[in-house]
Formats: sequence, C-alpha cells, structure tokens
Amino acid sequence: MCARLVAPSSDLETHRFLKEDSALYELVDQDLSNIGKDAIYEIADAIYEAKDSIEMALIKAENELYPTNKRLFLFDLTNAYFEGRTLGNDLAQYGHSKEKRFDCTLVSLALLVDDRGLPIYSHIYPGNQSEPETLGDVLSSISSHLRQGLFSEDLPTVIMDRGIATYDNIALIESYGLSYLVITRANAARHYLAELRQGKDTFLEIKNSSNESIYIKELGDDLGGEMDDKGEAAEAGADLGAEGEVAESGAEGEAAESGAEGEAAESGAEGEAAESGAEGEAAESGAEGEAAESGAEGEAAESGGNLGAEVDSEQIVVHLQGSESMGIESMGSESMRVDFIDAGSLSAHPQANHSLGGESLGIDSMDTAPQVGGPQAKHSQSNEPQANHSNRAQPYASDSMDNKIKQILCISERRRDKEEAIAIGMQTKFQSAFDKLADSVKRGQYSNATTVASRIGKLKQEHRSIARRYEIDAITGDDQKVKELVLTEKPKVKEAAETLYGAYVIETNRNDLEPEEIWKLYMTLTKVEDAFKALKSNLGMRPIYHQLASRTAAHLFISVVAYHLYGAIALSLSQAGDKRSVHSILAQVSTHSRLNVTMLDDNKRLHNLRISSTPNSTQKEIYSILGVVDTLARTKKVIAQL
Repeated sequence: MCARLVAPSSDLETHRFLKEDSALYELVDQDLSNIGKDAIYEIADAIYEAKDSIEMALIKAENELYPTNKRLFLFDLTNAYFEGRTLGNDLAQYGHSKEKRFDCTLVSLALLVDDRGLPIYSHIYPGNQSEPETLGDVLSSISSHLRQGLFSEDLPTVIMDRGIATYDNIALIESYGLSYLVITRANAARHYLAELRQGKDTFLEIKNSSNESIYIKELGDDLGGEMDDKGEAAEAGADLGAEGEVAESGAEGEAAESGAEGEAAESGAEGEAAESGAEGEAAESGAEGEAAESGAEGEAAESGGNLGAEVDSEQIVVHLQGSESMGIESMGSESMRVDFIDAGSLSAHPQANHSLGGESLGIDSMDTAPQVGGPQAKHSQSNEPQANHSNRAQPYASDSMDNKIKQILCISERRRDKEEAIAIGMQTKFQSAFDKLADSVKRGQYSNATTVASRIGKLKQEHRSIARRYEIDAITGDDQKVKELVLTEKPKVKEAAETLYGAYVIETNRNDLEPEEIWKLYMTLTKVEDAFKALKSNLGMRPIYHQLASRTAAHLFISVVAYHLYGAIALSLSQAGDKRSVHSILAQVSTHSRLNVTMLDDNKRLHNLRISSTPNSTQKEIYSILGVVDTLARTKKVIAQL
C-alpha cells in the first residue's frame, strides 16, 4: 500500500521497489529485505480476504482523526482496463470504457466516499456491470455501518450520478430512511423551456470555485412546467439527451468547474462514444440497405409503388405519388417517417405537406429518444415503474411522500459552451454524411425507394441526436425513382435545443435546504471523481495485468486502501490551509532519503553507516503539517575486516 502511494506500479515492480529503492523495511518490525515476489501476491490475497474488517477499522480511525457532524455520502462507479487476454478472469468483461479503451476488457469499481473525501465502501464488479443495480449493495453497507454506530446520529444524504438514479433506486434509498440528491435522470430541463426563455435575469446568480457564474431557480410546487410545444420540447430534450451526456457524465458537467478533472475528464467524450456506439447498429441497417439495393428492384415493380423498408428499430413509412402509404413497424421505441415526393409537385411542397394520420411525413423522430428512467421516460423493463407520460415533469418521489420534493433548475455557462461546441461538431459530421448520400442519389447510385429509405435510416441512426433537427425529403420522378434528397432545418426544434444548452435539474427530498445549498451539495460529487482520478493516475490502479479474478480484486482493493492514506494526507493539508496537491507533496519529499555510507577506520575495519539525509525547509514544513517525525536513528555496522 505504501508502494502504491509512493511508487505506483504493478505488483512485480512493487517487489523490485521494496528490494532496491525503499527503506520501508526499517519502519516495520518485520524483515522485508528478503521477501520474494510470490509473497507480494500472497499478501495481496490475504489483504483482500480481510476487506470488510480493514475498511471498518479505517473508518473508525478516520472518524477519530477527522471528526465531522456532516454526513454526505457520494456514490459513483468507474472502470479500469486490462492488458492481456484475460480468458480465465470472470471480472474481465467488455463494457463502456470511461477511458475509451473499447479494445480492452474492463473491471468496475463502485466507491462511496463521504464529504471529507474519505472512502466508506468499495465493491468490485465485472466490467459490464449495470450501474443502477449496484446501489443495493451500497445501501446495505451504509445500514450496517449505522447499526454499528460508526457515524453520527444524523442519517446521511446520498448524492449520486444520474446513471444510478432510477425510480427504483430512489424508492430504495427512501425505504432505508435516507435522503437523496441527484440530477434527474431524464432530461427534465426540457419541461421548463418557458422558464429558460425568460432569461437569466429571473435566476439567482452564484459563483463556483473558479468564480464562474451559475444561475439557479427553485421550481414551483407543482414540480413541472407546461411545455410550450410538446413536439419541439420532446425532440429538443432527446437531442440534448445525446449531446449533453458528454458534459453530464461525472459530476454532471460541473466537475470541471469545481476544479475536479477526474471522471468528468475521463468520460468527457461519452456523447461521441454514444454516437459512435450506434454505428454498430447502423452497420446492421447498412447491410439491410445493401440487400435492398441488390434485391428490391423487382419487388418495387411488383408492388405497384407501395414500398416498405425496415431500418433498425425504427418505423419507415414510404409515400409514393398516387399510392397508399404502407408502414412497417418493429419492436423499437422510436418511429421515423420518410416522404417520397413527386418532382412535379415540389412547388406545392414547401415543408413535406403530405400527411399520414394528420402528421407531416418528413423524416422525423416522432418520439423522444429511448430513456432508461426519469420523468417522461419509456420504461421497457418490467421491473421499472411506469412513468407518467404527461406534459409535466414528474419527480422521482411517490405520492406517499406528500410531494416534499425540491427541484432546482440550473444553467451553467461553461457547460452551455461545451454542449454547443459538441453539437456543432456533430452537425458538421451529419451535414457531411448527408451531402455524401445526397450526391450518391443525384448520381443515380441509389434510386430505388426502399434502398434510399434504408440509407436515410442509417444516416438517422448514426447521427440520431442532431438529425432530429432536420427533415429529409426524397424527391421522386415519373418513373418512381428517387432523384434528389432535400434537407430542411426545423427552426423550433433547433431553438429549443439551443435554449437547453447548459441547463439541468437537481432534485432532492431535503426540504430544509435552500437552492444554493442544494447546488453546492451536489457539487461535492466531485470528491468521488477526485478519488477515481487519484486511483487511476496516482495510485497505480490501471492498467491491470492480472489474469485471475481474485488477484484482480485484490489489486483494486489495495489501491483503495492506498487512497485512504492519500485522502488523509489531502484532508490534513486542507485543514491546515495548504492548497498543494498530494501528488506535489509526494514529489517534494521524495528527495529526502535514507543513505548508506561506507567507511574504513584506522584498524582497517569496513563500516556501514545508515543515516537519513537532512530535510530541507519545504520538507520540514510538510512534515510539520502532517505530524511526521523521523524516528529512524543512525545505525553503524562493521561489515568486513580488511
């Protein structure tokens, strides 16, 4: 553990460090000078077997050293990647890598830290672990700690990242009698477009730790504002749900504003990952397009103009001149419509005026993006309670709580700029992809209606977030062949999406808190991100070379224990008003060494002197803050008679 703190590396390198570069064996009662490399692995196994007892003892010691009456528990998950094949490692699974190492298997670490930044609980999961499913283990641990009197009498407030905050998990927290504070899992900000359009003058301006402006407003008791336009709000919300996820991972985008780079930085491109993650599905639809292109021409002729093409999980409706519309539905949660327009009627078609069931037939997503939980979500899993699909944002809490819920609408300037930049990048990619497809249609490479519908579906799938802002019209000639694609922007949807940049909603059942207190409490989630950053960058948690699950778990847990030391040092520095990082402190004291001096006396005896170098002024200051005293005395030993 000390080696992880001072010289983080693999267990094999730790063995070399202890043998050649460390004076650690002089600080303990055991002789470590002849320890073998296999013993390092065995010690790690023994430490992990005693995990619960070790964590309990550390919590007790830290409560004595750093007493606190405030109880905030900050919970999140991260993952680390493996090097090697990991064929026999049950923990090594492919999943969504926070570091974008999609070529590697992963292992997940759940970590609960308190308001001081000190770990309370850790658990190792496979790399493909679903985040919401981990909360039950955490709450069980909290309950056990409370029963043993490890914390103050006040029940803690659990603060979570939005990926964990499902309806079921909120209900689970309340069943334990605990409070919670989360950013709403669905994009609830879209329900408050009217509030956002009123401008920042109607919000309370506060400053973050970087002296940047944050605008906050407590929402009304009805916990939901009327949407100006159901369609535009839904599409704008879905749009931001894909783009905004970039900024909202980690501490929901504010991590960087609060000076924490950790998990927010690591998952900073999550939105792009989500977009590229859709490419696999798009590839499937691309295969359908090829199939349609090669084999659907005959079907087109036989069908008399009525064509249907299924693209991924979306519904395609192909509308040809003088024909009936035919929809092909699938099991997906989204629907999409394609309008094929006769070139001769283009002058009478400014905005895809053909209709089906009273709605426009431009290519358009008619529903919001699929969501896992939160207000207005489409719950596809039977174990999730059904959302209230109305025009009002619904809180996570049930009616049994008498609606004692607070929601705070927030606007972050930095987050807005980040989301806008991401959207511009996505729009550039979408426009380029559309231009390429439109050029292929114009050159006659794709002319069959089914093939074009499939290609458009693939385009929509690959760029699903930004494509919602546009309608794509396919123009046909007298021969029913597609001649041209026309891209038309939907101004209302674009305006709504841009209004939502930087906006998010924080929800809590802590009615005793003011809006500014709620925002500041949520920003403490950066402490768990700081922990993840330290574990990965400063404490050698990644990469992982172990091929056995038990050794992998031990490796991660030793890094967590090392973080207890790391966090204690950081807390001591903070309490002393010292703003230096632990990493810089360790670098500054690294030159204070234990030295060997060999000398020959008058009687030709060879002596070995073991002494400590004299600390410089900076090192003395650090030792004073941390209460460190050099207890190693000067030793002298005759090693030879010449």
